[in-house]
Amino acid sequence: MAALALVAILLLALLLRVFNVGHTLSYDEAWNTLSIKDAAQGATGDVFYRNFLRHPPAYGAIGVAFARATGSGRLGLSYAMEILAVLFGVGLVLAVFLCARDWFGTRAGLFSAFLLAVMPAARVYDSWVKPESLTLLLCLLFLFAFFRRQYVVAGLLLGLALLSKEIAVFTVAALLLFLLAAGTRREFLRFLASLGIGVAVSAWWYLLLSESTGEFTDFFLGRSIEAANWRQPWLYYLERVPGDAGWVIALLLAASFAALLVRLARHGWPVRIERRDASRMVLLPALWIVFIYAFLTFSYGKPPWLIYSALPPIALLCGWALSELVRPGRERAWRYGVVGAVLAAALATSLLVSPASFLRKADPTYASSLTHRRAAQYINGEPGGGRVLMRVNDLSPNFAFYLDSYTPGSITELAGLPTPGKVEEAGDFSILLMQPDVPPERAALDVLAYRPDQVVIRRFQSAGGGDLAAVLAGVVSPEVIGNLYVFDGSRLAEGLEPLVEPATP
Repeated sequence: MAALALVAILLLALLLRVFNVGHTLSYDEAWNTLSIKDAAQGATGDVFYRNFLRHPPAYGAIGVAFARATGSGRLGLSYAMEILAVLFGVGLVLAVFLCARDWFGTRAGLFSAFLLAVMPAARVYDSWVKPESLTLLLCLLFLFAFFRRQYVVAGLLLGLALLSKEIAVFTVAALLLFLLAAGTRREFLRFLASLGIGVAVSAWWYLLLSESTGEFTDFFLGRSIEAANWRQPWLYYLERVPGDAGWVIALLLAASFAALLVRLARHGWPVRIERRDASRMVLLPALWIVFIYAFLTFSYGKPPWLIYSALPPIALLCGWALSELVRPGRERAWRYGVVGAVLAAALATSLLVSPASFLRKADPTYASSLTHRRAAQYINGEPGGGRVLMRVNDLSPNFAFYLDSYTPGSITELAGLPTPGKVEEAGDFSILLMQPDVPPERAALDVLAYRPDQVVIRRFQSAGGGDLAAVLAGVVSPEVIGNLYVFDGSRLAEGLEPLVEPATP
């Protein structure tokens, strides 16, 4: 029965995630896909390639191998990476079951797996073109192997997790805190041995190839522009618990911490024993959750998906609490009714949350991703090619990903002042980039010199003497898509010609 229940939970997890494949890519997802495509084609000079070297390579390397083996385009690659992330997410649900079963019993394993399967944030982020689901899968397997005393295997899994994404350090920190609180000296030494293996496996990347040195520290401390863009109040992640985990699981989480505190008050601090015992192991997910929320609360930059690292321990702690409610030897009739009602309510409330509605509330950049996709698709449907002129800071990976005319290496930044009245060669470039604060007069010269098929300008951004989009809209009417103005390049050039002085003979 337990095996059948587990299979049903895994199928539920798959169904709740797979229908999101093909969603509008977020900024980071589009960037990841383009950088993987660049790496597969050897386009190391492309503007998006650097992102491939900002994060550990395991997830991207899988994508590169797939792209080279299949020759798939950007869309096919993104679909494949989304499906891969879904499979890793389902594997994470299985890994949570294995850990909870070992630490708390089979019932707790099933409850924990079910809760993670239906969490709204897990459902959404498990289909993203990002390495989070792979990283957390490896982290849970690391813990599973460690507490089964397979320390070499644990070290290897930790090394692979560190090669997937930096968030693996949250799991390391949680285990360290747990061993300091309720571990033995022998366990701590074995942890150091596993950690040493993990560092040895992954150090080559961080020391020799990574181009993100200092970026994440700057993001945490608020010393980077990216951190300022993601600045949120200190309560941001705590306020998002009901949205990320669902209201039912959020209330269950509060009850689980209360039950743990009552148990500690009654029985005292867990004995330092070197075996898997529920009275001791329950401290691990509790400390894991507390550490992640405390650490991220003090972070200056707060992107919504970073809290995904806390979802597995939330499922583990809540699964333990539900299993305690129906522990053998208690009057169980009404208790099973309560547990069944909680699980049914968690599923029902999760089904009411669509990926789109979740992202509209969670991700402030989601609306921009939709806008840039619509603008690119509009241009794809226009006759006469797709050479686009825009400002550097108006370009997004979403726009390039969905623009049919974009190919790796086909973006160039314009330098030098074009000669009035002279048509400049633009080569094979499909996206021509002007400077961020280019004044209207210079923008007019670029339009006349390079004769783009479309000109795309973001509205409500000061440029030189005024809003460039509004100035150009006074010359010819644009197609307005969200906050983007898309101009027909030929019509705009015709309107600008009488306004620009001809070149002196």
